[in-house]
Amino acid sequence: MKILVFEDGAASASRTEKWLIKEFNHNPTVHNTCSGVRDALHCGPFDRYIIDLNAVATGLDERQAEKSQAGLLTGWILLTEFIIKSDPDVIEKAVIFSDYVSSLKSYINSMSASEQERKWFSILENRGALISKMKGHNALRRFLVI
Repeated sequence: MKILVFEDGAASASRTEKWLIKEFNHNPTVHNTCSGVRDALHCGPFDRYIIDLNAVATGLDERQAEKSQAGLLTGWILLTEFIIKSDPDVIEKAVIFSDYVSSLKSYINSMSASEQERKWFSILENRGALISKMKGHNALRRFLVI
């Protein structure tokens, strides 16, 4: 399975990568920057996308960086403004794996979120694809078996 992982924390990225290799024999593409993800999309589409929300917003334009709320929602910006353009089915294949899911929910419930963002969020939520890292990697298991 071809998996793109966006995680800017080195230790967390390493744990996720090692877990995917050990448990599933997957060889994930792991990136810790917005530009790294955008470059990887040229090799897509991917079978799954595992996205952390909180990351440095470097590589986003001024509007996107502001929308990221000082980096809290950088992964959401990548998902909804970049990844979806390269893979229209991404919302059916994505998993938000982050300790900042509540920040995303607050944004979705605000006047700032678009109707389309609310629709995408609802799809992810209904799929159970909004997972706190506190639940651990095993919470991702059902999304990684085809």
